[in-house]
Amino acid sequence: MKNLNFKYENSKENTINDVSFNIKRGEWVSVIGHNGSGKSTLIKLLDGLLPIDSGSITINDNLVKENNLDQIRKSIGLVFQNPDNQFVGATVEDDIAFGLENNQFSRNDMNVIIDKVLKVVDMSNYRTHEPSKLSGGQKQRIALAGVLALSPKILILDEATSMIDPQGRNEILDIINNFRTDNNMTVISITHDVEEIKLSSRVLLLKSGMLIEDTNPYELFNSVENLEKYSLEMPFSAQLSRHLINSGLDIPNSYMDEEELIKCIKKLYLKM
Repeated sequence: MKNLNFKYENSKENTINDVSFNIKRGEWVSVIGHNGSGKSTLIKLLDGLLPIDSGSITINDNLVKENNLDQIRKSIGLVFQNPDNQFVGATVEDDIAFGLENNQFSRNDMNVIIDKVLKVVDMSNYRTHEPSKLSGGQKQRIALAGVLALSPKILILDEATSMIDPQGRNEILDIINNFRTDNNMTVISITHDVEEIKLSSRVLLLKSGMLIEDTNPYELFNSVENLEKYSLEMPFSAQLSRHLINSGLDIPNSYMDEEELIKCIKKLYLKM
């Protein structure tokens, strides 16, 4: 993305202001910012749902243009906040098959793929169920399965886990992260969830349509000012680290994820 600008009709100011960044294949990038910062607009521009006013977007070495949008969209999968908005089939099987049929997959190939993605999202026993009768977390798993069935090179999550309970959210994030690792898939996530941000290699901070910071979770979570500025909760591992430091333990005063913190505590225990 290079020097991207976009303004909605009848708007006085740009919603996206001279935004530039590169994302490598296989990265997980979180996009954060307050409401109205331009996050959702940015996603729509990436998928060609909105026309670019100026600047450019290149995806998989292809410059995004009106005449190649169909080709570009085949490499991108979108999962939205409300999975009900994505369902088109009467059953789970029909819903996943819809996208495959539109891409001219044979019936045999479709059955193999449906079996595979339902296993990936741990929903194999729900193949003939109606999506509307599933729980929120189950619905989001099926919506995700429908997207993964098409093997996207880029997966875009638009607040995709915000309506799910913490346990369900973590399970879905694990599914996505494992699929990303196994398939070298890029993930772009619009989120305010710290568990989601923790999985990122990078965090893009938007404000008033401008990219004001390109950072990583460690730098973000080390800054109390940034956490307060973007209304983010401090991760549990960071809260525990601070508690241990305040209790007099020799814990590094920097962000660590759970695995790193456990290793640090074990080392301290062995010294006792």
